[in-house]
Amino acid sequence: MADEVKFKLHVDEFQRAADRLAHYSKRDGETFMKEQIRGFIRHLLDFTPPSRGSTRGVKAKKLGEQAITGDIRAVFRGVSDPKRADVDSVAQMRSVLKSRRKSGTMRVAKGGTKLKAPKALIAELIKAKKARVGYLASAWATAAQSVGKIRVPAWVSRHAAPGSTDIKVSDGEISASITNAVEWAAKVNGLRARVNAALRVQTRSMEKRLLYFFANVKGKSGFD
Repeated sequence: MADEVKFKLHVDEFQRAADRLAHYSKRDGETFMKEQIRGFIRHLLDFTPPSRGSTRGVKAKKLGEQAITGDIRAVFRGVSDPKRADVDSVAQMRSVLKSRRKSGTMRVAKGGTKLKAPKALIAELIKAKKARVGYLASAWATAAQSVGKIRVPAWVSRHAAPGSTDIKVSDGEISASITNAVEWAAKVNGLRARVNAALRVQTRSMEKRLLYFFANVKGKSGFD
């Protein structure tokens, strides 16, 4: 069963900012909410591993690839003769990596005895796992499809991880939820904190737009 991560957007600070800004927006409520969700998802992409804040784009991709290489080489030591190896398949190596993960994270625990593995299999596993960099973040892009297309780096858009956005209108109130249905999303260390950070950034963005609106109105009125 997928260990999906679902975040409700009923967050007080975000909701208050959205309500204030929506009052002055010319867009209808649902269109306005979709705009804020797109903004939120853009920030989510900037905070989802391997991206983190200002480390984005190709730099983030390389960071993710380096982490993968580091984890694999922390667990396995290459040997030229397959007969001397402790493992004989990529599937077996994946299983070992999974067993070596630190609790509550996708990263392996450093230290301990390295298992001998054929050099060719180590290279194959590194290549395969590097090709998956960006998969987790792509779930947010998938989730954004129902609220409008957003631009994402090619190394993220090459994937199509499961994700969704659900917008509900009840008694004039509009709420939304975003789901990242990647099987191992809940095990990504600090993901909830990163989502909260993205939410705060989008909240500040709405507050800045509101201040700009007030300043613009004040300027047009002629009052200093």
